[in-house]
Amino acid sequence: MNTPAMPPADAMCRFCRAAPIAKTYLAAPQTVSFGPLTFLLTDIEWGACVTCSALIEERLWDDLTRHVLDVWLTKLREKGITPDYAQRDRLRDALARHHAAVREAIGRTA
Repeated sequence: MNTPAMPPADAMCRFCRAAPIAKTYLAAPQTVSFGPLTFLLTDIEWGACVTCSALIEERLWDDLTRHVLDVWLTKLREKGITPDYAQRDRLRDALARHHAAVREAIGRTA
C-alpha cells in the first residue's frame, strides 16, 4: 500500500512540473533511458499534481502520457522550439516508457 508523505508546499509535479503537489507516491528506484542517455532515479517519493494524480489513480497511463506530452510541447513552443513529427513521436515514446517504469516502481512498493 502506498503511504503518501506530505509534500512541501513549493514542490512541483514530477510528471508535468505543475504546482502544487496533490499526492505523493512511494516508488522503488528505477533506471530510465532517453535515447543515448540513461538516468538512475533514486528518489522514492514521486509528487503529482491534481491532474496527474487523478490519471494515476484511475490507471489512465496513456492519458497521463498524452497530458505530459501536451504540457512539454506547449513549454517548448513558448521557448520558440517546434519539434517535428518524428521528434514528438520519440518524446511520446520516451514518456510512455518512463510512465511504465514509474507504474512498475509504484507497484513494487505496494
